[in-house]
Amino acid sequence: MPLTVLCSLALMLQLMSGLLHFVSLVTSAWVQVGVFVPVQTGPTPPTAARAGGRGAGNGSDPLPSPDSVEFVKVRLGLWEWCQQFQEVTPNCQTPGFLAGVEVLAVVASFTLPVAFILLLYTACLQLGTRKRRIVTIINLVISAVSGILLLVAVVMYAVLTRREVARMMSMIGKDPELSYLGWSYGAEVVASLLVCVSALFVCIHLRRYPKAPPQFQLVA
Repeated sequence: MPLTVLCSLALMLQLMSGLLHFVSLVTSAWVQVGVFVPVQTGPTPPTAARAGGRGAGNGSDPLPSPDSVEFVKVRLGLWEWCQQFQEVTPNCQTPGFLAGVEVLAVVASFTLPVAFILLLYTACLQLGTRKRRIVTIINLVISAVSGILLLVAVVMYAVLTRREVARMMSMIGKDPELSYLGWSYGAEVVASLLVCVSALFVCIHLRRYPKAPPQFQLVA
């Protein structure tokens, strides 16, 4: 594969990963939880509360009517955990692991543009072989670090969020009827994979590039 194709692919992947990363942080819908909350519209007759049959239209249906249940949909992102969960779980405290995920995401927000600018710098400007190799090595290190940070963040969030949501719901005696990772979380996963692939392309480019310019000697 030519070096120009490798550089073009790495540039495109790093640009796409950066855009997906920032879109994911802005939308901040990494996980969505749906909870059915009963609405107190009035006293429930004792006979209806104890009814367990399946009769239709005679007040013995154990399922609550749609008018007596409110569906609360909570979007839990990196920056709005307790703000969005407050109506379901009062006195909410932000889980400790979320701070670590936020730090990783913020650091990646700075390293991704730096890696893209360095790669664009080496691709567009006519640099000497030694300087080009040094800049490419720096780009490889920054790209690899960015990919690792994002992978750790998305894995940590996916594993610990489900556990934390279940714990918070158990505190109020409810189970989440609907809990799934949002589309912006998927965008973050794709961004982490793209930046890792771009780092791989940069590594291949680095291995194929000559380490030193050819030496020419003038013969008298």
